[in-house]
Amino acid sequence: MRIPAILAFTLFSGLAFGDTLLYNQPTESPIQRILLAESVNSATLSDIFVPFDNFTLSQDAVIDTVQWQGAYVDGRPAGSMPPPEAVQFVIQLYSDVHGEPGSLLDPPNIVRASPSGAHETFVGSIPDFVDPDDFIFGPLPLTIYDYQVTFSPVHLSAGQPYWLGIFAFMPDNDGFDWFRTVGQGPDSFSWQVSNLGMLGFNLDTTFALYGTTDVSSVPEPRSLALLGTSLLLIPALRRRASQPRL
Repeated sequence: MRIPAILAFTLFSGLAFGDTLLYNQPTESPIQRILLAESVNSATLSDIFVPFDNFTLSQDAVIDTVQWQGAYVDGRPAGSMPPPEAVQFVIQLYSDVHGEPGSLLDPPNIVRASPSGAHETFVGSIPDFVDPDDFIFGPLPLTIYDYQVTFSPVHLSAGQPYWLGIFAFMPDNDGFDWFRTVGQGPDSFSWQVSNLGMLGFNLDTTFALYGTTDVSSVPEPRSLALLGTSLLLIPALRRRASQPRL
C-alpha cells in the first residue's frame, strides 16, 4: 500500500518574521524509500547512522530554520508496549570538501531538539510499508512526521555546496527505529555516515531551509576543524569504523 497524500511540509507557526523559503527538497510521492537516521546505545554496542545530504543556494542567504520529514518504523512483535519517541534530534551543517562533509559550521554548531522542541507533527501512516531498496524489513507499519527547528542564523554563500545531517537519538528498543524520508533533490545522492564507515546512496532526503537574503548583519560562519575535535561526528565515526564490533 502507498499513500500519495504525504507531500507538503506542515507550515508551522514560529518562523522568524520575514523568513522565506530559500531551498526545498519535497517528499517523493508516493513515499517508497526511507533511510535509517538514528543513534542507539545498548549494553553491548552503540550504533549510529546519519544521512548527510548536499545542497547549494542560488543566492547568498542567512538560514535560521530547517524543516524535514521523518518516520518511525515499528518492527516489534505484536502486543509490544506503546512505542517510544526519540530522545532528541541532532541537526548539523557542514562545509563541502571534495564531495564529502568537511567542517562543522559554527553557527549553528550542533543543534539539538526534543520531539516537542522540533514540533513533531503527525502527517500520515502506511500500515504495510516495504522499502524496495532494503532487504532487512517489511512489510511494517510506518508513521510519518514533519519537523521544524530554528537555530542561530548562519550566512551561507551562493554556489557553494553544503551538507545537512539530521538524526535521532533513540532509546534502546529493538525493532523500533527512526528514518528520514526520501525527497526530490537535484543530484539523487547522499552519504550515510555510520560506525561501519561512509556509504553513498543514490537518493536525496526531504528538507527545506528558511531564512532571508539580507546578509548584511550576519557574519560568515566559522568552520570548526574536524580532526581533533571530540564533539564532532564524522571523525569519531571514521575512527570507530576501523574498530571491530562487539
